Amino acid sequence: MNTSISSSAYTFVNTMTLRLQISPFPFDLVKEEMMKFPNAKFAWVQEEHKNMGSWAYVEPRMRTVLKKIAETHSDLANWQFKKVE
Repeated sequence: MNTSISSSAYTFVNTMTLRLQISPFPFDLVKEEMMKFPNAKFAWVQEEHKNMGSWAYVEPRMRTVLKKIAETHSDLANWQFKKVE
């Protein structure tokens, strides 16, 4: 976890990066890691252009993870997940 990373366009504070092998999708690992940061905002980031990446594959799986978290932690039911372009 980096406490501060700066670039010419953005400043990230308390940033955590989770690299995934997405097939098979590691539902439990993603849920476990997300639960470590209950006040975080999560974003999908990929190196490829948006039409060349795996967002179409990952998005429904991330929504499943969010639903599973919300089932057991109602205080986290408002978590949202967005793609950064």
